Amino acid sequence: MKTKFIPIIAFTVIISIFAVTAAAPMPVYAEQEVQKESVNDSSNILSTLVKGAAAVFAFKMIYDSFSGEEADEYFDETLITNQLDSRTIVIDPGHGGSLDFGGVGISGLTEKEVTLDISLRLYELLNNHSGATVYMTRRMDHPLSNSKRTEIALNHNADILISVHSNAFKNENAHGIETYTHPNAPGTTVNLARNIQNSLVNELGLRDRGLKQNDFEILSENQSMKSLRTEIGFITNPAEEELLSDPDFRQKAAVALYKGIVNYYQ
Repeated sequence: MKTKFIPIIAFTVIISIFAVTAAAPMPVYAEQEVQKESVNDSSNILSTLVKGAAAVFAFKMIYDSFSGEEADEYFDETLITNQLDSRTIVIDPGHGGSLDFGGVGISGLTEKEVTLDISLRLYELLNNHSGATVYMTRRMDHPLSNSKRTEIALNHNADILISVHSNAFKNENAHGIETYTHPNAPGTTVNLARNIQNSLVNELGLRDRGLKQNDFEILSENQSMKSLRTEIGFITNPAEEELLSDPDFRQKAAVALYKGIVNYYQ
């Protein structure tokens, strides 16, 4: 069952309960029959309004919890587009599982949890606003080899494979954002990486470390699939680790990735 149907089902259940409750006759005792009908009518109307308001509030809470479409102050509605409706995008949250934490910050924040959260947020933005067909290599904290990640993208005939990471280095002063492509990547992939790098830097305000090349296993020189790896801040830098732990910053990062992809296709 697709998640988007859950709010509809929940709403139906709530309304059904409300209708039955509102329609159920109240017990009437002999001594109460002498009371004025107007008082009873007013009480029934007030009770119905209260129950209706409660039902609407409950539905909104359930819908928001499942839809992932809560108001986002960082998202510009002019970026809603259907230009990606023929595109397939695979999002890869870096690392994962009990043995592969990725980088670890001084406070104990792990890269694997940061990348998964940002990736889930990006998935919601693309899935709800871009028209693209979107997949993820993992949606939970479990291990996944780089070859398997690439295999998932190829099996879905992905136009884009974007691997989300944060950086780490022994020198805690290292900071900023960089984006990687394969050394033999075609110009179209490099252009996409440039759009994403520029968007991340502009939206997040961190140091621009530029575009880099590396033959990471997940990066491909495939002409049909644009694969890239983003490094969003340094988790080993105390200031940037604090940013990476902030849900607002993670949402801004997801919006920046979204904007970079959309800008490339416009």
